[in-house]
Amino acid sequence: MSDTERILEIIKVKDLNNIQFCSATGISPASLSHITSNRSKPTLSILRNVIAGFPDINPEWVMMGTGPMFREGAGPANAESEKAPSDPVRPKSDSDRMNSLFPADEGVQPKPERRSARKDSDSDMLSSSSIEAIVAATVMKMRQQRRVVEVRVFYDDDTFETFRKD
Repeated sequence: MSDTERILEIIKVKDLNNIQFCSATGISPASLSHITSNRSKPTLSILRNVIAGFPDINPEWVMMGTGPMFREGAGPANAESEKAPSDPVRPKSDSDRMNSLFPADEGVQPKPERRSARKDSDSDMLSSSSIEAIVAATVMKMRQQRRVVEVRVFYDDDTFETFRKD
């Protein structure tokens, strides 16, 4: 199942319209439209926003398509309660994510984490640091599996050559 198909599956299982999905994840409606119409593929940032917006969804499933769709103890029955979130979790900004993924240099103080208005008392929710660790491990795994399969060279006379590994 592709990244796009997994996003569409989340929308279907949670019975959301595109606006509700965008509100929960912080993804722009235009970006979602490009993804669902196969004009573009979801970026790492978009997949991170999906993970942050739906804490009951298994991050490994979102990123890699492996494992169950829902985390242990969560499932489609629990998805109804999140159908129209009144207080959607807003994803962290890119700079906040970078500060939490990479340790600060000696003598530089990292920015303090902001707490959301939502209570963290639910025992089945992943903490931000857990999500960040899973995403970081998944990114490393994805980078190790990537191989160049095609190179295109564009010339100034408006021609190009394509080189593919056969």
